[in-house]
Amino acid sequence: MQNIGGIGNATYIPPRAHLDDPDLIAFDTGPGKRMIDATGLASFRRRLRMDREGRIAARGQVNEALLTS
Repeated sequence: MQNIGGIGNATYIPPRAHLDDPDLIAFDTGPGKRMIDATGLASFRRRLRMDREGRIAARGQVNEALLTS
């Protein structure tokens, strides 16, 4: 499972695992949405704290070259 919150983390739970199973794996993967939030705040000079109802995101365009690379 991958959780992308303020800090991203991943968890692997093998089949039929239990809480004290040594094969359970969980770790942080990086800054998650924190970097997206910081970029958004910087882009809008800290006047906009959130993209209400995804209005800004909906105006975006897919970069097909980047998507297929």
